[in-house]
Amino acid sequence: MLAECKVNAELNEEDCDLLDTIYLPSKYPLGGVLPSFEPDEALCKQCVALAEHVAKKMKELLNETSGH
Repeated sequence: MLAECKVNAELNEEDCDLLDTIYLPSKYPLGGVLPSFEPDEALCKQCVALAEHVAKKMKELLNETSGH
C-alpha cells in the first residue's frame, strides 16, 4: 500500500511479507498466526522493530508534508 502511494518506508520485501503474515491473521484470527511454528522472542522483537520503523518513517513523512 505504501509503495502504491510512492512512500518509501525502507523495508525490503521479506520484511513486508513478515509483517503481513503476522498482522492480518492477528487482527482477523481464523487460527494460528504462524501455523508452522510458534514465534519466539527474537521474531517478536523483529516484528515490533519493523512496526516502530514504519511508524517513525510515517511521522517523518507527515512532518515533511505539514511543513514542520
